Amino acid sequence: MAAPTIPEIAKELGLSNTTVADALRGTGRVAASTRERVKRYAESAGYRANRSARQLRTGSAEAVGLYIGSDVRNMPFYMPFTFGVMEELANRGLDTTLISHAPANSSAVQVGGLLVIDALPDDPVLESLLRSGVPLVSAGRLASAENPAISSISIDYPATIRAALDRLDARGGHRPALLAPEPRDPLAWSEQIVATYDEVCSERGIRPLVIRLPSYATNERLREALDTVEADGTFDSLFFSWQDIADRSHALLLDRRGEAPRWATATLIDSRVNTHYPYDVLVDLDARRFGVSAAELLATVMEQPGEAGSHLTHPAQVTSGG
Repeated sequence: MAAPTIPEIAKELGLSNTTVADALRGTGRVAASTRERVKRYAESAGYRANRSARQLRTGSAEAVGLYIGSDVRNMPFYMPFTFGVMEELANRGLDTTLISHAPANSSAVQVGGLLVIDALPDDPVLESLLRSGVPLVSAGRLASAENPAISSISIDYPATIRAALDRLDARGGHRPALLAPEPRDPLAWSEQIVATYDEVCSERGIRPLVIRLPSYATNERLREALDTVEADGTFDSLFFSWQDIADRSHALLLDRRGEAPRWATATLIDSRVNTHYPYDVLVDLDARRFGVSAAELLATVMEQPGEAGSHLTHPAQVTSGG
């Protein structure tokens, strides 16, 4: 059984997170009887004191673990995200450790905080990290994490994709086909995009077409996908779920025809600075800023255990392209 967190102890004893945190640290204005009750319960439940907050306050070095889901980590988005995380943590005197495999046991997690992005529910690495009792922030929604102590920062994909599809419609893309990654869990960003696309198509009375591709599809698979859309003949636009697949599609179509795609196009991008081709609609996720914000949230939770369970939204900007 995982060691209890401060919010779990607080819920069990009917106290606030701050009261429990102060009682365990020996700080704050907590009655002696309450302090003793908290300490007795924490000891019997196997609570392990979090070293990270103390070390953050004293300015000594501490490592933070970053885990990226193994099936998506080769997508270009995660590089600027990681740089954003590392930059923010370095500004706070913290090192970033990239986690690639599950530790021998949950007690072997030797970091003061954990940041997880886009891990699958049955991922053994994620399961081990969740059991560690270390402060954890999820960038994006976790289908397997029901622990109220887990904080998160996520993008409102349903609202963002609706706005992008509306803008694409205004630019002449009335019947879009969607290119999306292979299926993941229902709360994954890719599935939120697909679900929103299906809803919008249903509301508009148009036939959807979702073509699934690996996170790094071969050019052959990508050509097949584009040929499928063209052969159908009823779609006037393409919506790409990630930038790499959009840029490579443009390159393939230019190579084949010597001209830009005849379809209206929309794509999610990592950063507007790195946009290489003209698109009618851009959804700027600002991956680097997302990483900075995720690291800021984790540092806050590490410094102030009472903030565990916080949930923030990272804004994405929908604009018209070239």
